[in-house]
Amino acid sequence: MNFLETFQQCRWVDLSVPLSAEHPAHWPGNIPMSVRQLGWYDNLKEPYFNRLLTMEEHTGTHFDAPPHFIPAPELGFARAAEAGRQTVEQVPIEALIKPACVIDASDLIGHAENGKSPRVTLARVKAWEESNGTLTAQDAVLLRTGWTDRFYRPGTDGKFHGNAPVLEKSVPAWPAPDREALGYLIDKGVKLFGTDCPSAGLLDEIVECHYLALGAGLLFVENLTNLAALPPRGAVFFFLPLKIVGGSGSPGRAIAAVPTEKQS
Repeated sequence: MNFLETFQQCRWVDLSVPLSAEHPAHWPGNIPMSVRQLGWYDNLKEPYFNRLLTMEEHTGTHFDAPPHFIPAPELGFARAAEAGRQTVEQVPIEALIKPACVIDASDLIGHAENGKSPRVTLARVKAWEESNGTLTAQDAVLLRTGWTDRFYRPGTDGKFHGNAPVLEKSVPAWPAPDREALGYLIDKGVKLFGTDCPSAGLLDEIVECHYLALGAGLLFVENLTNLAALPPRGAVFFFLPLKIVGGSGSPGRAIAAVPTEKQS
């Protein structure tokens, strides 16, 4: 079987949230995405349709490059590290294409104080390894919580995705790995971690989690969706960002290929 035939026999899963000005695609408190029509078919001189999109680098399904929190050493700031030089266009595409290891933490939603995140502990990660095999440096670790599947909705229905836990602190936030679990992934050499939540960090320790992971070169992909369509192992994860020069992160398209023999 050749390379093309292999992929033709896969089941393809779209792991990306839709982008619009009505969806909760931006971090709560940041400038929302806006869309403005520029051209339309009724213009006799230039009868084409196009729009102007204005959005922050971390909009919708996106990845965090290390400089999102880590300064380059020459800038002279605290927490500076070599990883801070790796802006978006410096991240090799193969770093964002890896075998997917999907850890289920959907049972944790709602199990924390308002404005705080339930902890995905080291014990949970090790229990997954006992059932599915040891994590390696070649793997993309994907955390499935069901958060975007439940709460990423247009209009006021989307308030529970980010505004309610982050700004209002009226509900518990999304589950995320604690620093011990992140440290374990880093020690394993894992370089790609994805989640179907607004952030890969605990809301109440969000800065510390990003310092720890991004400083070690562990890339985050956030706001994934449809992770329940993937097996614990066997799929291949792809994230294709825009090639933004000097970027701290980028929106992109996340997909997965699931070999047919892995379907249940």
